[in-house]
Amino acid sequence: MSDTQIRQQLVNYYRRLAHMLGSGVPVLQATDVASKAIAQPDLQEAVAGVREGIRSGLSMAAAAEQFPQFFSDEVRAVLAVGENRGKLDQQLLRVAEGLEQELLPVGSELGRRISPHGLADAQVVVEMVNQIVAEAAQAKASDIHFDALSPDEGLVRFRIDGMLSEHKRLDMNTYRNVIARWKIMAAMDTSEWRRPQDGRIRTQVDQAEVDLRVSSAPSLHGEALVVRLLHREAISFDLDELYPAPEAEKVRRWMHAPTGIIVITGPAGCGKTTCAYAMLSEINSARNMVASVEDPVEYDIPGVRQIQIHPQSGLTYARAFRSLLRQDPDVVFVGETRDTEVANLCVQMALTGHLVLTQLHTQDACSTIARLIDMDVPPFLIRGCVNAVQAQRLVRCLCPDCRQPPSPDEPTDRIRLLEREPIEVRSHRSVGCEKCHGTGYRGRIAIYELLEMSDPLGKHLAGANLDADAFRREARKAGVDSMIEFGLRRVNEGVTTLSEVARVMAGSPDWQS
Repeated sequence: MSDTQIRQQLVNYYRRLAHMLGSGVPVLQATDVASKAIAQPDLQEAVAGVREGIRSGLSMAAAAEQFPQFFSDEVRAVLAVGENRGKLDQQLLRVAEGLEQELLPVGSELGRRISPHGLADAQVVVEMVNQIVAEAAQAKASDIHFDALSPDEGLVRFRIDGMLSEHKRLDMNTYRNVIARWKIMAAMDTSEWRRPQDGRIRTQVDQAEVDLRVSSAPSLHGEALVVRLLHREAISFDLDELYPAPEAEKVRRWMHAPTGIIVITGPAGCGKTTCAYAMLSEINSARNMVASVEDPVEYDIPGVRQIQIHPQSGLTYARAFRSLLRQDPDVVFVGETRDTEVANLCVQMALTGHLVLTQLHTQDACSTIARLIDMDVPPFLIRGCVNAVQAQRLVRCLCPDCRQPPSPDEPTDRIRLLEREPIEVRSHRSVGCEKCHGTGYRGRIAIYELLEMSDPLGKHLAGANLDADAFRREARKAGVDSMIEFGLRRVNEGVTTLSEVARVMAGSPDWQS
């Protein structure tokens, strides 16, 4: 039987099925009756398999996944949309029209290479994706990157301890099938490759729960995909594990303040959200109503009312934040202060007796004050509302199995910093072994700058304009240590290296020649 005849049989099948579902016939009975429109033996077998999958509790789109030679990725994506929205009959008609006008393929590229009686090639792709996830989790990678290097080749890379490294290369056919598999798992539209999409998967790796955040984007030679791994059970929200003892006590004091604003700042991927969740966990109890507005909600914290913003439906940071003003919260976490409106809402909430925790993207704690002024927050309100600012970076830790201490005759480095006497530093050496994959580093820790808005610093906010450099000098004179100083203490403790601190703090105004 020709492909045209198979296409027409599927058109008749989908139309009959849509008519019966629209008339209220149960889906199992409808699939049984509609299958009588099928004459081709292999297609009959596939349709019967879909019916059995539905009988066992699968959705129609999921049941059809095992027969990609007759149910393409594009067709399954349309069916999934219909099932998610409760409009499967309408989507079935859409599939029928798409097949009839040859706008939709009958089977996927992968399916065309599969024997109707065996799914060996499809299983290879499924196993390949599962293996990539398992290897990334074992290597403690934070992200998996899929890039189309050329029309003939794709690249898979892992980000481990903040650094990308090549994992494997794939021929373009395999690469496309791997991308399609990811999009199906993440409930993304496999027929859409011209615009960015986001999805989410929850899975288990070695009996541990892992959340996978999937993001796709079009590129020159094919779709690029990034998968963020969120290890739900491995992450710690304990202040004592994230901070040394003196800093942990200082942060605890901040979080038990009745009102005010605490700002966490730093670049993307520096651990701001982990610290924010640890702070929320510190005061999360039956006595406090703790709420958050996030994009996305990365971890579920029992007891915290977490709101996921959805700009497409009109739920923005500002709108969600305003709704919280009427929800009687004690503590509110705002995932990111993106604009003037949200910044002023934070101030309004702090002025009305709430504790607000929020995030910004600035170079250090001192420049955060200048950033808030740029967002039209009056300096006198910053002085009255902002309790503290925490800036942070992540540095790689020396591998404890292969690091080497400095030799006794090795000279010390004298580091000059802003408003500080020269600091002497002796750094351990990174060597490399099997456990750290030859890099000499394993794991990461945060280095911090913790700024409290004291009266001497507040006096510098009297005018409308703030000299950020002058404010930074006054902060150093007032005893606020920079992230570099924090990092250098870790270097002398043998936790990290001077080169690593210099790498993440390149361009900081605290360096002095």
